Amino acid sequence: MTNKPRQDYVRIRFELEEPDEHGWPPARAETLWARRVGDNEYEIDNIPFYVRGVSAEDVVSVSEHEGTLAFQRVIKDSGHSTIRVIIKGPEALGETVREYMREQGAAVEKMEKGHLAGFYAIDIPPCANLNIVLEYLKQGKEREEWDYEEGKVPTA
Repeated sequence: MTNKPRQDYVRIRFELEEPDEHGWPPARAETLWARRVGDNEYEIDNIPFYVRGVSAEDVVSVSEHEGTLAFQRVIKDSGHSTIRVIIKGPEALGETVREYMREQGAAVEKMEKGHLAGFYAIDIPPCANLNIVLEYLKQGKEREEWDYEEGKVPTA
């Protein structure tokens, strides 16, 4: 993700699936930062916390309705993967996960509000070894240190 001034960016609204029996996802929509790359085409510039099937640097098409840009579809896949982790153990585990992911070349964003303070969104670029990352997450889940979900990963 870039450090460019936000005036070059727009917010795109992504409608989310209905919450499951546990109330997940805890929102009806998520907005993501993006930069214009063509007519009604935008490159995503942050890590989705809830949206499935979209990752950082994907190019998406949008429609506009009453001043709001709404996601239509992915038109160019960036090759990035998105994984979400929620820490079950001590808060320090979050920093352990964050550091490990950075060592693997991944970017990490932490949810900074309320009961989701131990919730992380992880962007894994195509140059990183996704299998190593997934094995690490699987081991932590088996130890009941965290849980994770795949927001977007390539299918084998």
